[in-house]
Amino acid sequence: MDTNKKLDNDNTNKERNALTPMTAVIEDIKDRGYTKEFMVKDGQLKEMGTDKTYKTESLRLADEFRFEGTSDPEYMGILYAIESENGDKGYVSSAYGGANADTEVHDFIKKIDSIHRKGEHTDKDISDR
Repeated sequence: MDTNKKLDNDNTNKERNALTPMTAVIEDIKDRGYTKEFMVKDGQLKEMGTDKTYKTESLRLADEFRFEGTSDPEYMGILYAIESENGDKGYVSSAYGGANADTEVHDFIKKIDSIHRKGEHTDKDISDR
């Protein structure tokens, strides 16, 4: 995925074009309804700012986006768009590869992926949707 490409440059996205690529994608998926910010803790997905948790069996991985730092090629990040069986939609991000990798997030996502996955993996730029 070419994360250096900017989102479509129309009047509604002018402000977003100045943001970092991951931040721009987060704003775009929020516009598509993925508004809850999640974190992985103790083997469960937790909605930040609440006590609500989700087990892997109730989740589907809708999409994933990989990023490499332009100023720091060592930085690699990943953003997952996730849906629950009750209709909740959100995202979780993590560093991957190297010393900064968050293995807890990646292990959790692997469990979701092995149970069921919604759609196909894509490395397409968000503006291609």
